[in-house]
Amino acid sequence: MKISELVVKEFDPNVRSKGYSFYIRKQFKLTEINANDVTSEVYGVHKYNVNLKLDSTQKVIKFECTCNHFKQGFNCPHIWASLLAVEKNAKAEDFSSKAFFFYDEKMKEESQIKESAAIQAKDIKNSQEPYWKRSLDKAKDTFQSKKVISEFRAPQNEFLKKGFYILDIPSSLSYRQLVLHFRIQERKYNGEFGLLKKSDLNQEKIPFFESHDEQEILWDLIGRVEKNYFSKSQSASFNEFLINPDQSESIIGRIAEINQLYRLKKSKTGMYIDFQQGDVATYPLINETWYLDLHLFEFDKEDYKLTASLKNDRNEIKDIKEVIGYLDKYIFFEDSMAYFDSQKYGMWYEALNLKPMIISKDEAYDFLNTYWLNYTNTPNIYLPPELKFEEISHIFPKCKVILHVTEESTSQIAEVQFLYENYQVDGNYQEYILDLNKKIRIKRHHDKEIHFLNEFFNISPNKKSGFRSEFRFFNSQLTEVIEKINAHDWEIFLNKSQLKKAKDLQIKVSHQVDWLDLKVDLKIGETSVEWTQILTALKNNSNLVQLSDGTKGYLTQEIINKIKPYFEVGALQGDGIRLNRIQTLFLKSYIEQDFVIPSDNKLEQILKDLSELKPVKLSNQFKGELRDYQKKGVSWLTTLSENSLGGILADDMGLGKTIQMLAVLSQPFKKVASLEKKISDKKIVVKEDDVEIEQKVEKTKVLNLVVAPKSLVFNWKNEIEKFAPNLKVFTYFGPDRKDELKNIKKYDVMLTTYHTLRNDIDVLKDLNFYHFILDEAQNIKNPKSQVTVSTKLVQATKRFALTGTPIENSIGDLISILSVVTPGLITESLGQKFMRLSENEDLRRVSKALAPFILRRTKDQVLKDLPQKTEQILYCELSDEERVKYDEVRNFYWQKLNPRIKDGGVNHSKIEILGALLRLRQICCHVGLVEKNKDVASSAKLDLLIEQLQTIIKEGHKALVFSSFTSLLKLLTQQLHQKGISFEYLDGQTKDREERVNNFQTNADVPLFLLSLKAGGVGLNLTAADYVFIIDPWWNPAAESQAIDRCYRIGQTKKVFAYKLIAKNTVEEKILKLQERKKNLANQIISSDASILKELSVDDLADLFS
Repeated sequence: MKISELVVKEFDPNVRSKGYSFYIRKQFKLTEINANDVTSEVYGVHKYNVNLKLDSTQKVIKFECTCNHFKQGFNCPHIWASLLAVEKNAKAEDFSSKAFFFYDEKMKEESQIKESAAIQAKDIKNSQEPYWKRSLDKAKDTFQSKKVISEFRAPQNEFLKKGFYILDIPSSLSYRQLVLHFRIQERKYNGEFGLLKKSDLNQEKIPFFESHDEQEILWDLIGRVEKNYFSKSQSASFNEFLINPDQSESIIGRIAEINQLYRLKKSKTGMYIDFQQGDVATYPLINETWYLDLHLFEFDKEDYKLTASLKNDRNEIKDIKEVIGYLDKYIFFEDSMAYFDSQKYGMWYEALNLKPMIISKDEAYDFLNTYWLNYTNTPNIYLPPELKFEEISHIFPKCKVILHVTEESTSQIAEVQFLYENYQVDGNYQEYILDLNKKIRIKRHHDKEIHFLNEFFNISPNKKSGFRSEFRFFNSQLTEVIEKINAHDWEIFLNKSQLKKAKDLQIKVSHQVDWLDLKVDLKIGETSVEWTQILTALKNNSNLVQLSDGTKGYLTQEIINKIKPYFEVGALQGDGIRLNRIQTLFLKSYIEQDFVIPSDNKLEQILKDLSELKPVKLSNQFKGELRDYQKKGVSWLTTLSENSLGGILADDMGLGKTIQMLAVLSQPFKKVASLEKKISDKKIVVKEDDVEIEQKVEKTKVLNLVVAPKSLVFNWKNEIEKFAPNLKVFTYFGPDRKDELKNIKKYDVMLTTYHTLRNDIDVLKDLNFYHFILDEAQNIKNPKSQVTVSTKLVQATKRFALTGTPIENSIGDLISILSVVTPGLITESLGQKFMRLSENEDLRRVSKALAPFILRRTKDQVLKDLPQKTEQILYCELSDEERVKYDEVRNFYWQKLNPRIKDGGVNHSKIEILGALLRLRQICCHVGLVEKNKDVASSAKLDLLIEQLQTIIKEGHKALVFSSFTSLLKLLTQQLHQKGISFEYLDGQTKDREERVNNFQTNADVPLFLLSLKAGGVGLNLTAADYVFIIDPWWNPAAESQAIDRCYRIGQTKKVFAYKLIAKNTVEEKILKLQERKKNLANQIISSDASILKELSVDDLADLFS
């Protein structure tokens, strides 16, 4: 028993019909289910909330609904739909079980009450009650039966029905779809069914059909019918149906199962006809399939006769003339219908149903050739003995691919063919390969061919060309296509010539003094491949090579992968490749396997020293104390230096890169006679009052060059004086800087800035330096900048870069730095290849290959005693005024930029894009940054910041406040003055930086330090602070990390808390998400915590302005 049956009497049939409609169309959602109540949502014109609750006292289900119908006191369709949904939901079993229990208990109680009442009535009768009392009781019952019924009661003018589904075969064959006439019988008062009659079917009448299975069929029939072809109006009532082929099996099959499928007799057919029950007959659908067999036999001396018959799975035979017709998957006989493959047999039925086919004996082979080769899915044919062919089915196809390539076209064609030993066929649907001379027919294995075809089209880089067995590809995709075909080990033909695979690769190595020479020996068949042809293929990213005999061969990807690393890294010679020591060191790690260069004692020793990093003896002149990891860093720098190799010291900010480098500079240098002679004879040109003067430089000891941002030059000088006082140092910048060159022989270290190096490179490039050190080397991340180009012109024996963020935006930053400190290591083409890498395994290989030249340690790895650093986001909501301004500016710029980006792309509008984003960021901080003349006292973000600052100052903490906008810091200073809060301030215009830093570090009355992100983000030691606030985020979190690390560094004894202030639902929040999405690459290459921002994509941009 179903739960709906417990309460069916409480719902009008029309209500149940509408509720069933909601249910069958899934216009409901059960939102909460438990043992005592169920809540749901039903979607009609509006959303209605329904509650079904079990009342344990009254032992009933109580209903509630938010619709007007229920509020007026009537049960509604939404409740009925919910009840039906509960019946089908397994999670509602506890609810249903309780409901059944309550109603069973209630029925027992009602039964007991009835029995008690009957006994009581009998007792009353026996007690000889007075007549008047019995009369009053009877009158009371009569009165109750005649009271007006206040609750809703359904009209009783509908009778239970039964449907007739009458198949009109002639109309079906005419329309090429099954035509059903729908008629009904209604059950009369005496229980019998009445006459057959029309009844326009609609949703409201479905509940009055007796059979639940028939109701389901009717719902599907109304819901799935393609169109009411027979109705003159578009009303939702139906008498005839046209059944779609893809739905016919479900609907017709289920009608046949309930034995209500009929057919019209021959005398009655057509549209809009009237017929009676005597005009229809039961028409079962027999669950069997009929097949068509062909018979070819001798008719006379000159001809054969071809006939057809029907056969089923039980080998029962029917004459083809017994068939009325066929449609889709059905065949119609006089008294029944069954299943039939019209796709396979339809054409042959049409050819032979009227009369046999006469075929001349002279044309018999032509007929069979046509029959077997040009038609697919042919029926079985019985042949006379003299025409029987030997059938071979054990030969399986092999694949052959022909590449039709012409130089005139930009797109080419790849065609697949199948080889059955000596027989070749294309991808057609013929079932056999016929050899009329040998009287054999080879059965084609279409399943194998389809498998090959699927693999073949998976190779295609583009869509199919429209033909079954070929696809098109562009010239640039030829190499890709050949390699994919080769992976399947299929035969490959280039036009008419077979492509031969290269084999027998040998790379011969000869050792020279400081380099290695490699020669490549490669054969295709017995023909040697010339080195110039191999180079041409590698340069063009092709795997095709021209052979001396005029044919073409191809290099497998395996061979290319073996040769290419040497080609990418080494210097190309006339007959091979030349590698220096640094390139060999790189390749040994990069190639990993199949490294063809024999073991070299010197190379092995370098790798061993770099992996072990044994402590080196420090000079007595060095006055610093090094931690263990710093001693290993000095060992790494020394090993590279002694072998004339360069590298990048990429330790985390605050780990003491400067002191490690000073320990190396303090060591006694080995005699470098050639370098000293070269320096002492050198002449440089100095401009004085626009007159060029040649000066001879006399120097008897080596000179080291350190280039750093201007803000760090004084830091370097102080550190040298503190830790390496034996080194004589001078600063080379300022208006009188060139005067110092006259006294250059007195110094060991020359300090200058990137700006000065760029401006004076014509002078500095004529000097020879021993160590060339680039501090904060991310300043040369752009390979095309004048600063980077200038550093490459500096002459030095040893080159080192110091940076905590060697990758800020892309791997190109790292490549640019390496091109300066390890010249010749990464060629331009190899650098471009590295920049395109995205797979983890590829990035791991690059990381391993670069490991000898990059040393990076994070704080977590080496400073376990460093206090915990906590980073957190503080969100604020823009005020109404700020939000209005933000939306106004955002819409203005997006409407302006969107058409330009669509026309010219992001790269052509970068300045405008960055300008627009700048304005939006400024509004997030303070409207006064974009409306200079408007008097705006504060902003949502500054209010939040002031509140946080006041709290931490009261608790005795110090804080750093960073912003990209100095104008914002100026607005903040006004508010701090008003609040009486003391602070220090530093931006790019600040002159007395050291004094301000010292005051903040030592003065307990100065709790705040306001800094611009650019000027204060690097080189400063501000460990007195333990709170950091970054007011406005930007693309590069590496810059933000540097700012935070002004206080989170060696010497810090407190926990550090860093906060980013973010305006909700603005570009700032989207930038934060963009940072998270793009911060994988740096970690992959050098295990950095820096995140990056690559080129803005259109999707990124649209999201930022959304």
